Amino acid sequence: MTTLIADLSPIMYSNLFSVTSELIRNGAKEVNGKIPYTQEYENMVIFKILEEIAQLKPKFGVQEIVLASDNSKGGYWRKDFWSGYKFKRASERAESNIDWEKAFVTFEKIKDTIQDNTSFKLIDIPRVEGDDVAFVLSEYLSAQGTKVILHSLDHDWVYNLRHTGVSYYRTRKAQRKDGEFVDLTPGEILEMEMDHLIGGDPGDYIKNVKAYSKFSPEFKTQYPNRTEIEVWEKRHELDCMFTEKFGVSAYKHPRYGYKMFLKSKHSVVSLLAENEIYKKNYEINKKVAMPEGIPLEIKEQITTQYENAPCVRVNKELQKFFMTHGLFELNSNILFY
Repeated sequence: MTTLIADLSPIMYSNLFSVTSELIRNGAKEVNGKIPYTQEYENMVIFKILEEIAQLKPKFGVQEIVLASDNSKGGYWRKDFWSGYKFKRASERAESNIDWEKAFVTFEKIKDTIQDNTSFKLIDIPRVEGDDVAFVLSEYLSAQGTKVILHSLDHDWVYNLRHTGVSYYRTRKAQRKDGEFVDLTPGEILEMEMDHLIGGDPGDYIKNVKAYSKFSPEFKTQYPNRTEIEVWEKRHELDCMFTEKFGVSAYKHPRYGYKMFLKSKHSVVSLLAENEIYKKNYEINKKVAMPEGIPLEIKEQITTQYENAPCVRVNKELQKFFMTHGLFELNSNILFY
């Protein structure tokens, strides 16, 4: 059997962006900084998302589809270890012209519809991300001899190529342009892992190993007797408070990544021995950026939900949902078996 694990959130987000751009091109105007989220708007978003999901099975010729969903209810588990994890996402959405509150209601409606009315297995667990689902199920299914195809635009998913029988189809852009299968050597995968461990991941606000190791001149002027190590546990909160109060960061934020690490002629051991904060940052990056950091209880929840996911054949409720939302071009009997 071959299973396709698809990253659901980028499918939903990119089609939301696509519909929003189309409405703007057709003359939609912002009201209080947002494009009005009308019923037509929602219907277009639902259609685009379901249309793309429905094309996955015939496109890849697989027997099973797993949709790996992000679920931030209760806060992602990684925030337990790094409070700054993805902290900019809320402010970015607040500044967006998209009414995200209503968009998320639509996303939940789509997930409920898929889960209740199709044969797709939706893995949607509070505090868990699609990355976690892909990491856990790639290893779990590979061990059973199942071939796995990963479908995402997230470069983190290449880590799963360490497992036998796993391939990775990466779409090129968030605009859902067609992609290609990624073929990497073990050395190239290891290099990407080291880049994450040393350089962090700016997209998720995971900092490099040298971050928070030096106070800014402005902070030292205000608090000359504080040391970086004594406030390391509250480094993100301290930086936010100081920036809000004085308009500058509490820290110097040096650029540092894997290429700079190689040029330094350091070993990992010698680099981390230079500064206790480097070692602490490295350990945090290992926990929040690497699949090995996923807690055991999260892994168990993912495999349990996968094994217990109902195999629902398409029923009349799905067709009724299509009709209610004016999605006349979607035929449940053809697209979701």
